[in-house]
Formats: sequence, structure tokens, C-alpha cells
Amino acid sequence: MLFIDYEPMLVELGKAMLTRLGYEVIGMTDPHAALATFQQDPGRFDLVITDLTMPGIAGDRLAAKLAGLRPGVPILLCSGYMQRLEPFGSVTGYIHKPLTLPVLARSVREALDR
Repeated sequence: MLFIDYEPMLVELGKAMLTRLGYEVIGMTDPHAALATFQQDPGRFDLVITDLTMPGIAGDRLAAKLAGLRPGVPILLCSGYMQRLEPFGSVTGYIHKPLTLPVLARSVREALDR
């Protein structure tokens, strides 16, 4: 699983929660570096969770690039600024910040089950 957020504290929090749920997680704060990591081995990641608003490249644009490399990879967008939205394009679903363990667990399970 790949977890991307430009705030290091949120990456550590996301990694800790997902690890607690039994997932193997790589956390990154730079969306361009995350894209490069994904490009090296797209099959390595069963799911991507990315912040929507990041410097350099927005999460929805990053999602489109990742899906172009591996069509069908589940991608969840996180944001504290959005209302409930329906999945579109390369985005499987949304998680509203602040992240909580129950919401994260349910969102990840639903995305992986699709």
C-alpha cells in the first residue's frame, strides 16, 4: 500500500493506523517521488491513498497518472476540505480528514473488495 501526504506527521499517523490493521505500507511526503516509486513497480501496490491538496501535483492528477501506469488500482483521496463526493475517473473513493481508524479500515476494505 502507498500512503501519500505532504505533511510528515499525517504520513506517520496513516502508516501507523494501516500497519495496526495489518497492511504493509510505504509512506511518502513528495507526490513526485511517490509517482517515481510507483513507476518502478506498479504491481507492488494493492492500494494508493493520497491527499487531495499537495504542493507540486494535486492528488486527483496524481491518481490519474498512477491509474495510467496500472489501470484498476484502487485509489482513495483524502481531504479535510471536501464534501462527500462520488468516485470518478481513476478515484475509487474518498476519506474525509481527520483520519480515524474505523473510517480508514472501512474505506480501505471497501476499496480492496471492489
